[in-house]
Amino acid sequence: MEETYVTSNYKTSLELIKKGQPSGLYDRYRKLIESDVLKTISQSPNVSTVKIGKKDYSVNQVQGLVYLMYLEFKPYAQALSDFVNVTKIDTKKHGKNLTEQLVYLEKFRNLFGSKDSLFDVSSLTRLKDMSFIGYKTEDTIKLTKDVMSPYTIEA
Repeated sequence: MEETYVTSNYKTSLELIKKGQPSGLYDRYRKLIESDVLKTISQSPNVSTVKIGKKDYSVNQVQGLVYLMYLEFKPYAQALSDFVNVTKIDTKKHGKNLTEQLVYLEKFRNLFGSKDSLFDVSSLTRLKDMSFIGYKTEDTIKLTKDVMSPYTIEA
């Protein structure tokens, strides 16, 4: 690993990640990630360098690189988490009352109606319109709203 590269380009990589642009860290350091460097570091507490083969790796440099990669993957992990939460099969997850259901419906519409989604918009639209997820969500909450509307007071 080129020690000076990680140090000198840390800010550049962090700026790219903050802008939502790929930093190329994974491709650049693929061999480091796939090698035993991370495993050895995790098994060797309180050391500042780790030797793998003929190379010495700075633990601080590698940890900084791992943090940058975490930041780069974080938006995708969050998008996947939001997607899973919104497309749950179990209707109990939609909410126990009308207010919770309406909050859920807003999240659902934000996920499937967003033009700047990290997912392919046409695939999301197909999933919503051509599967039971869209019908179930819209119809279930609409039915609850229709049944409960005579008994609720709108602010």
